[in-house]
Amino acid sequence: MARFNKKKFSNLDASKIGKMKSPELRELLRGARNAFKAQEATFKKYESSVWSPALEKMQAYYEDSTQRPISKMNRNQMLGEAMHLQEFFSAKTSTVPGARKVMIEQDQRLFGINEKTGKPAKRLSVEERTRMWRNYTKFIESHPNIVNLLEGGSDRVQQYFGQWAKDNKGEMSTLDMEEAFNDLMAEYTTEDWEWDDYEYDGSDVFSGTRPY
Repeated sequence: MARFNKKKFSNLDASKIGKMKSPELRELLRGARNAFKAQEATFKKYESSVWSPALEKMQAYYEDSTQRPISKMNRNQMLGEAMHLQEFFSAKTSTVPGARKVMIEQDQRLFGINEKTGKPAKRLSVEERTRMWRNYTKFIESHPNIVNLLEGGSDRVQQYFGQWAKDNKGEMSTLDMEEAFNDLMAEYTTEDWEWDDYEYDGSDVFSGTRPY
């Protein structure tokens, strides 16, 4: 059996995976699943200080899907799991160093940078970060157009939430995303934004037209 390579797997064209014969696909999936389990075990060692949304998403997939023995899976089942694993290994937060880097970048967007140290002005704990990003994900799912419509996309939205928490002495882990976004949009409409007459479904906030 060929040695599984995470980088090659991440860069493998989906159409090529789709054309694999069942024995080849089964071997690929076995390697990917074992590599994920090893990565999951590594994250377990750092669970008190590192949180990975990519890991959480993959774990949720396995909770929703019965993890059958690969030898008993049909082709479509193998393809589905392989695609989810490829998405995991392609994510920035699929490794501990990658997750740490993203955490620092997130905190910089949310709280700014301390000029003396060059580090984020504030750091979220793992518990705060997990709760905050779950809230953020729910907000984005409720307003799927927002990232595509706002200049700066997701980063810009995160910056707004951080500023709102700072101005209101609130906590990022518990803030009301809807309230924060509406408050901040009202504040910035005459300063940073170009607005047109488009209103996305499910919100009373008008949004600019810029790509993510």
